[in-house]
Amino acid sequence: MLKLRNLTVAYGAIVALHGLDLEVPMAGITCIIGANGAGKTSLLAAVSGLVRYSCDEMSFGGKPVPKVAYRVVDSGIIHVPEGRQVFVNMSVEENLLMGAYHRRDVSGIKQEIEDVYETFPRLHERRKQMAGTLSGGEQQMLALGRGLMAAPKLLLLDEPSLGLAPNMVDLVFEVVQKIARRGVPVLLVEQNAAQALEVSDKAYVLETGRVVLSGAGRDLLENPRVRQAYLGIAE
Repeated sequence: MLKLRNLTVAYGAIVALHGLDLEVPMAGITCIIGANGAGKTSLLAAVSGLVRYSCDEMSFGGKPVPKVAYRVVDSGIIHVPEGRQVFVNMSVEENLLMGAYHRRDVSGIKQEIEDVYETFPRLHERRKQMAGTLSGGEQQMLALGRGLMAAPKLLLLDEPSLGLAPNMVDLVFEVVQKIARRGVPVLLVEQNAAQALEVSDKAYVLETGRVVLSGAGRDLLENPRVRQAYLGIAE
């Protein structure tokens, strides 16, 4: 679905990604783990057209990925950013409808919002409430729901479990798996390495902007290097 070849991202003299190669399959969850500063967020930002980059290839469904953010959205690549970034002075329902801003299929939008409310009943209960008054977990639900309203062909998730209570973390991972089962491939950046690898079909480990390990999520979960460095388990 997504293919990156020799991707480099730099902020002035600081190079965040060094010639990175990565592929996201047509289905399932592809996970990226790594320490802070490894380049995970820069990777998603490059795909989304939010930062400048150079690469030999960045293709989506066999076609070049646009370099302008709104055209990336039009192509079906939808980015749910770190920190939720909901519109705090708009209601829950207004936030969700903003996710469908580029869509013109009225019946599809109506069905999508019903599906989001079915997935997140709490959002339906609070649909008229200002987003800024929601808890952190509820705002994360809203950010995920808004991403789904855009009818993604590929969903990019940046640290969806960050700062959430354990029960909300479990819910987020359940929803991510549900999204993948619906046929939407997911590219997941996540600090919670154990749970991310547990649910992932494919995974990459980044260190200082380079891929140092890749493979099936369950295989990396059992890899001694990953267990020691990212799971805190000494062999």
